[in-house]
Amino acid sequence: MSPSSPVDESRLEKGINYLESLGYRIVTTQGCYSKFDYLAGSPEQRAEDLMSLISNPSVDVVFCSRGGFGSMGMLPHLSFSEIKEQRKLITGFSDVTALQWAIYAKTGLPSLSAAMPAIDFGTETIDPGTEASFWEYIESGRLSYSMKAPSPLQESSVSGTCMPATLSVAIRLCGTRFEPRPSRPIYIFEDVNEPMHKTEGCFLQASMAGWFDHAAALVLGSFTPPEKETFPD
Repeated sequence: MSPSSPVDESRLEKGINYLESLGYRIVTTQGCYSKFDYLAGSPEQRAEDLMSLISNPSVDVVFCSRGGFGSMGMLPHLSFSEIKEQRKLITGFSDVTALQWAIYAKTGLPSLSAAMPAIDFGTETIDPGTEASFWEYIESGRLSYSMKAPSPLQESSVSGTCMPATLSVAIRLCGTRFEPRPSRPIYIFEDVNEPMHKTEGCFLQASMAGWFDHAAALVLGSFTPPEKETFPD
């Protein structure tokens, strides 16, 4: 289903073909290819699409086709009690952050911040690292990942609830009834095309809201700058 921006049909079809080539049976929702202004359908329609998969007993995993904008608008129209009862795995990232964090806040259910059919699996050549890590987690429930760190770095071990997110999407849930508050979060933030002052503002708001007061760790991924910053040099 498409919770955010409209999909490129050809890319989604490539992603679907890839999954089917591995033996998976794919169900697309009625509004999967819809376009409503800059969104993939009205908030009500997108919520209905998601709930149709949640309630479908033949569906095991809900793939969000792509991110973009707008998944936050679905939240007031979802049945979180049914989502909690059915316990379906939802996978996606980027704008899907709002949907994933809200479901965790309202139900305690985890989701998977990972590859999407119309983005990562919809390319001519799938990134081998993305592909390998995705199926490692799906098949084993575990994921190992190595990161370069500045030296010297003291070796340590932390545990907590992983909260991966696109920062500018996650921060919009702050102060709402859909804001999760895990006891020992491990925040993993990334973002794309956001000006420096807006990214700084997001971190300041998160800090002042107490997000980092009891955090087990903060991991920063890629923060892709915009083509042109909007503040003067």
